[in-house]
Amino acid sequence: MLYMSESTPKTIKPRQRRYTFDMQEADGSPNNSTVNNAKNNTKVMIPQALISLSGLVNVHHVPLGDIAKISGKLISELTSSSWVEVLLKEDNKLKIFNPSQPFTELEINDESLPGYVAQTQQPELITNPHTSTFYSTFQLKINPFSPATNKVIQPTTTACIPLVVEEWKVIGVVQLFNKVNEDLSQGYYTDIDIDIVSSFGHIMNQALKQRSEYLSLINKNEGHHAVNKEKDRLYNEVNMICKKKEYCKKLDSVIKPWYRISKALMDAVSDIMKTDGLILYSLRDGMLKCEYAHKIDVDICNYESRISEYVGFTHKDILNIKDLSIEPLWPQDVNYGYKSCLVLPIMSYTNTVQGVVEFFRSSSVFTEIDENFALYITGTLGKLTNLSVETNNSTSFEQDDLRKWINGMYSYTLDRKDKLFDYVKLTDVITQSLHNILPHDSSSVFIANQHKKFIWTKKSDSCGTMAFPLSPDTVFGYAYSLQKTLVLPNRSLPVLQDIELYAGKSVVIVPILAKEFKDPTIGLIVISREKTFSNDDLLILETFSSSLQPIFMRLFVENLPETMLEDCKIENSSPDRAKESSESEFKTVNVFRKNSELAAQSSFFLSQDLTRNREKNKKEPPFLLKSLNNILSMPRQTLESLYDLLDDLTKTPYDPYIKIARKLPEIVKCQVAKLFLYDKSQVNLIEQTTFSSYTPAGLIKKSIQIKDIVKIDHDAENDLNFEFDLDSLDCEDQVDSYLCVPIIDSKTSVIGVIAFVNLENLEENTLQVASFLSILPKEFAELASAQDDSATQWKKILETGRKHKMLQHWCKQVFLVANQFQKKCTYYRDMLYKISCYNDLENLMKFSIDLVQSHTNTKRAYIYLYKDSEFEELTIHDGEPHNPHEWELDFFKECYDKNSTIASLNPNQSYHLLAVPIINENDFIGLLYFKNKKEPTLLQSVPFTAEDIDIFECLAKIISVSLKKGSDSEEKRNNDDFKNFIKEIACERDSYALITTIRKAAEQLCDCDRAVIFIHEENVLVAKPQGLEQQLPANYSFYVGYGIPGTVASKKTTENIKDAYNDPRFTPDVDRLTGYRTTSILCMPILDSEKQVLAVIELINKRHATFDANDEETMDLFCEMVSAVLENCGLFEKTIEERASLLGILNSIGSYALALNSEGKLSYVNKPIEGVFGVNEFVVKKFHYTDWLKNNPSLVSDIQKVFNDPSLKPYKTSKFIYTESFRSSSFLSILPINDQVKSQKFNYRILGLKGINKGQFEGVVIILEDCSSLEEIHMKFKEVKSQIKALTTPLQTETELQRCIGDLEAITENGNIQQEIKDNLQDIMSRLKSGNLNRPKYRLDGPVDQIEQGVEALKSLLEIDMPVEHARTRRYSSISESSPDSLESYQQNVSLDDIRNWNFNAFSIEDPISFAFSLMNDFDLFKRFKIRAHIFVNFVEEVKHICDQKGNPFHNFEHNLSVMHGTYMLLASTSAGSYFKPADILALLVGSICHDLDHTGRNNPFECAKSSRLAVLYHDKSVLEQHHAATAFFTMQNENCNIFKHLKPKKFKYIRKLMIAAILQTDMSKHLGMISHMTRRFNDTTENPLGTLEKDTEKLAGLLLHSSDLAHGTKDFSIYEIWSRRVCEEFSEQYKEEVALGLTPTGFMKDLDKPKVYYSNEINFMKFVVKPLWECLNLWLKPNLGNFLQNIEKNIEEMQARLENEDETS
Repeated sequence: MLYMSESTPKTIKPRQRRYTFDMQEADGSPNNSTVNNAKNNTKVMIPQALISLSGLVNVHHVPLGDIAKISGKLISELTSSSWVEVLLKEDNKLKIFNPSQPFTELEINDESLPGYVAQTQQPELITNPHTSTFYSTFQLKINPFSPATNKVIQPTTTACIPLVVEEWKVIGVVQLFNKVNEDLSQGYYTDIDIDIVSSFGHIMNQALKQRSEYLSLINKNEGHHAVNKEKDRLYNEVNMICKKKEYCKKLDSVIKPWYRISKALMDAVSDIMKTDGLILYSLRDGMLKCEYAHKIDVDICNYESRISEYVGFTHKDILNIKDLSIEPLWPQDVNYGYKSCLVLPIMSYTNTVQGVVEFFRSSSVFTEIDENFALYITGTLGKLTNLSVETNNSTSFEQDDLRKWINGMYSYTLDRKDKLFDYVKLTDVITQSLHNILPHDSSSVFIANQHKKFIWTKKSDSCGTMAFPLSPDTVFGYAYSLQKTLVLPNRSLPVLQDIELYAGKSVVIVPILAKEFKDPTIGLIVISREKTFSNDDLLILETFSSSLQPIFMRLFVENLPETMLEDCKIENSSPDRAKESSESEFKTVNVFRKNSELAAQSSFFLSQDLTRNREKNKKEPPFLLKSLNNILSMPRQTLESLYDLLDDLTKTPYDPYIKIARKLPEIVKCQVAKLFLYDKSQVNLIEQTTFSSYTPAGLIKKSIQIKDIVKIDHDAENDLNFEFDLDSLDCEDQVDSYLCVPIIDSKTSVIGVIAFVNLENLEENTLQVASFLSILPKEFAELASAQDDSATQWKKILETGRKHKMLQHWCKQVFLVANQFQKKCTYYRDMLYKISCYNDLENLMKFSIDLVQSHTNTKRAYIYLYKDSEFEELTIHDGEPHNPHEWELDFFKECYDKNSTIASLNPNQSYHLLAVPIINENDFIGLLYFKNKKEPTLLQSVPFTAEDIDIFECLAKIISVSLKKGSDSEEKRNNDDFKNFIKEIACERDSYALITTIRKAAEQLCDCDRAVIFIHEENVLVAKPQGLEQQLPANYSFYVGYGIPGTVASKKTTENIKDAYNDPRFTPDVDRLTGYRTTSILCMPILDSEKQVLAVIELINKRHATFDANDEETMDLFCEMVSAVLENCGLFEKTIEERASLLGILNSIGSYALALNSEGKLSYVNKPIEGVFGVNEFVVKKFHYTDWLKNNPSLVSDIQKVFNDPSLKPYKTSKFIYTESFRSSSFLSILPINDQVKSQKFNYRILGLKGINKGQFEGVVIILEDCSSLEEIHMKFKEVKSQIKALTTPLQTETELQRCIGDLEAITENGNIQQEIKDNLQDIMSRLKSGNLNRPKYRLDGPVDQIEQGVEALKSLLEIDMPVEHARTRRYSSISESSPDSLESYQQNVSLDDIRNWNFNAFSIEDPISFAFSLMNDFDLFKRFKIRAHIFVNFVEEVKHICDQKGNPFHNFEHNLSVMHGTYMLLASTSAGSYFKPADILALLVGSICHDLDHTGRNNPFECAKSSRLAVLYHDKSVLEQHHAATAFFTMQNENCNIFKHLKPKKFKYIRKLMIAAILQTDMSKHLGMISHMTRRFNDTTENPLGTLEKDTEKLAGLLLHSSDLAHGTKDFSIYEIWSRRVCEEFSEQYKEEVALGLTPTGFMKDLDKPKVYYSNEINFMKFVVKPLWECLNLWLKPNLGNFLQNIEKNIEEMQARLENEDETS
């Protein structure tokens, strides 16, 4: 099996694990060497592993991230990995829990290695991933980190293993990085590591299962807790609703006409209405005077309200203002912080205005229910004859009942004397529950009476009630005021009178709390036992106490009428009250019109004594009543009830319809009776007790239509006209008899009906009484409508003016939002353009902050850094810095303390604040501060949403990474994060704010419940998001022509529908889905200038009425304005798109386009100009072009010429443009530095810019084209042209181009074109593409031995280094090029253990070619650089041939191969590989096998002393090293050996340069200088890390190759001795030749055949040459070289021992 089968496509299919080399024998058993290596690499101390494993024993409360961390630590110890990343599968994605990784999750696909492994369910082992083409195909990569510094490190080997459990289920993936051997060198992963991780996956699966089951139980438990919590909350809400209703009823029953209003009363009214403010006005001297302001800071004496005047004098009806910011009558220059207002007139019993009340809310609006309560309250206040407020807050004695009612709102009391309520059962059930929950001896439940300040309980019917006063010096009184659990005994208690009663007992007193009351304690639970109560016991008791709170509140609401009634009895002994006579007490005014029918009929009752006691002194009904409407005889009870009704109406004629409706079942004996009156629109019927609205239907509708009584004696439900919803009158029983009487006014128009269900009888008398009752509402209705026509007309004018002013305001607001929308469109497009041009962190951070500020409608955004316990602003905007107030600093401090996002309001509560912490590695480093978010309509400040917070927190995370200094790659990745963040937001461009504003405007203008905007898109009307997401289904739409909106769009007409359910086009599906019933609809088209439908607006359910002509007129005007806005926005978006397209075209062109306006200032540029002119476009737009182009006088002059004469079109070529360097501030480039000037060559053209309208001159356009690359191409062309000319000498030249042409001619002459020829064609094409077509090579014909002297002479004559190729027949490798060029075929006999063995013996290897091949392939160099296998084999064979032709003992092919292996080992098994790119590694490996190519067997001093040809050729400088490098490249000039033939010229030049530099540094004359220089360099890495200086790569490469050249001393002694004896043999031969030639002999080479000389020489060589070099290398690669340095010491010791032994022997 092969580690990197790079040709395998990434498809989903079962396959074998990837290995570099075979790890198993043929029978499938593991290779022994592999097993031993793995065993050595997986030794782990058992205690450490158990400690890590203990973290997974109980994972119930452990987060998944901690489980992944614990698992990673354990796997790291078991597999000897320096870094492990554990990814767990969640929601079909791989979740990453390490916050330092660039992403938090990975998709299960081939974008990442973990995703690919999870997809295929097969492990992947990759050595040298930084050079692996397979690994490089993955777009997303997990980073390994250094455990010491937590910085990203280079992976040297990695394994990615899926955690596959039962049924082939993947629960996660584990990626291992950088295996470390026992000797601290870098290892590689094997099958055993896979088995370890896979086995651990099963353990992890069980742990995750337990955790999942536990969390499931927790979730269920939390769900139950949440349900209980919500149940209690809902129960409390229901109690509050019931309590509010009862408060209103009781207020109506206790208030009397002669009462005075107190501040406490108005405060209570404000609490009932749940308002944030209230103002009461009374009508005095024809003006409304402010009497009282609750929670509003106004000058009561001088305060005037236009709203109250409008309601009091003109509107005279309820006015619900949902948005005060757009109310024309509300002073916009005054900000009280209120959102909505409800204004009502207070009408007297004479139906005249006697005052106005205004209710205010800060954050919510008033609903229809709120209106009903307000009407009820103002109706009650209308009974008062005087609305002035008492100066002090006390109430008179006669108003004691009112005072008690007010106190009853805030005090908890139950009627303990109620004989119908079983308190004994209640306390028994509670105490029994306590026994079931918590064992104890005794317990009691006490109920508070907060009116009279005592608590009481009742254990049985016979024992009576036990009560205790709430005195603060008693235990119960202290516990009551403490408002938290009291545990006895308690030494910290104050002195209490009855504390001794509890001595020797363990007692707990738990309060039952309700925050609705002034005193929250509404009861006490007292429980005792001998055993002490634990904290868990106390928690249980407190939980139980909180569960009793809604029960006690319900009891309070149920007892509210009785408790208030008991406390609100008026004392008859009041002296002031006794003075008043009954006549003055009940003095009334006849409010009926003179000569009216009812006035005549009720005159008798007005003359009677209304204070008589009817029970004791019942008189016969007066004769007038008997004769009224031919009523001959009626039961006494009916006459009495009728008498009481007339009495009540005459005496206090306010709310007459309610009083009539309530008396109906009593006067006309029936089960249910109701009074219905038409609303103002004369469409819907309003029931007068509940004010519910109904559409006429059934028998009621029939009575209205025939204007006569409808009577059914029996079985009314089976009548064909019977409509159950309306006609049943909500009767719970079956409807049998039925009576409906129409109410007809003086104009014979039906204004309502009275309906009766299940009457006792339907005799004539009953019909007469019912007819008489129908007269009463008619009289009051006509009285109410008898108003002056001029006043009505004036009211209409004022209301029309108000509506027009609102229309004007909303039109202005829609235009404002539309303008904002257009600005956002432009801004977002510009932002996308900017991030494509700017890569600096400062601008990207500024763009991101500006973008989120715009996207979230936030007025201000800041970045604050936390340094030295202080917050310092990071300036990102122009202008003055923000100086935070003290309250803002406190807000920042709170964010720091909580280390989480917090929200708040400013001190005036006028806008919202948000602080988002910037956290890096759990450290608080700063915060993002946002203030004053606006709603989509830009009217109100609103809280930040959860979506806003998600965006801000995402940005904070990106900023936190950017503020931490990292490598260039990390900075680039962080910049990419900023760009992706900006793109994600800037591409989300929609019209939500605009449509929402139009919708809200329509709702406000027509006072309707809802408006929906449908946008017309391709014959479909689509309701886009507009703030109704909870009220409309997703993708709500209509086809044109269908439904009401579709009909409006097709006919282009308005539809005003009074009853939606009676319209066949209406579809009630949405009503059924949402529970919202549609009644009335106004639907109108919005047409563009060509009368085509842009949109349709649908208004639903006008409040209190139906849509009328005024609404249609208003909406007509509004739709015209909306049409202009929508059409303009559409055109604007189209223009923006065209502009973006043009901008994209300009950016795709290499030229720069600049536009100067008529004033000479920069108005447009298509791309950043800093690289050309060195200036920032945003800064120079403020200046004249002569200010920032002053270094380019020629360009300035040409521009000025065009300004003077726009017809000129100067065009200049190859002109230098001088660039200024600008000093950078924190975020903006502003100040020029004139002492650093750079230049670039440009062609430029200057044109006059003419306007489209009248062709007037508007500025200048400058187009610059970078001509540097064009000039370079032109120069090369000229050089090639001159070189291809034929030479007239015997020496012929041939370029690569000519050679390719010759080859092509030869191929065309050959008729048998086969696969081999196709391969040749590929080689020829690669030469054509190589780019080295202009360099000639010199070819000489004839035998080499005949022309060698001539070549040398020619070189000397021309004084050039001539690349010469001898004319010869091309030789190809013995391996057929047409055979499969499979990489595996050349390494099948070489294992990974073979090449990873430091003690490699080059003399014992059977196939050195395959071995060299395997060294290269382990770094995946063949695929990465497209090296053909047979070409590499040819190259190595040629190298071997050249190395072995001289027969050197040491400097032979085995030495070159051994050095190549040493270089490979240093790159693969130490951290050295992480410092080099794949091209560097290729250069090093090829350079190492060629570093002694064609070695003479002598050293450089010998060659120089001999004045050999090489010494003369290379000027005595690194003679042999230069020759080795040159020979290597001469060898590759043979096409069949050219392993670099597919490299691009630039890449080839780089690799060649590095190869030569590395080989030259193997010169021993540079040995000491290298050690000295590199030692200093390694000690300087703190300030200048490796790789940051210019020559670092070359120096490190040279050190690595030189160390490998001298690596035989670091191997085991047996290998070391072989090489040391061989080098001594070679030295001895040189010594002999030096003597023979008469040269000065090299002393250390003498007598090396003698043992003592040999040992002594080797000891010195190892101590003073090899050891210092490797110690220097260890400064870089520590601790990976520890074993090698030990071998050096061992070898020295062995040589020393042999020397000593030799001395003893001699």
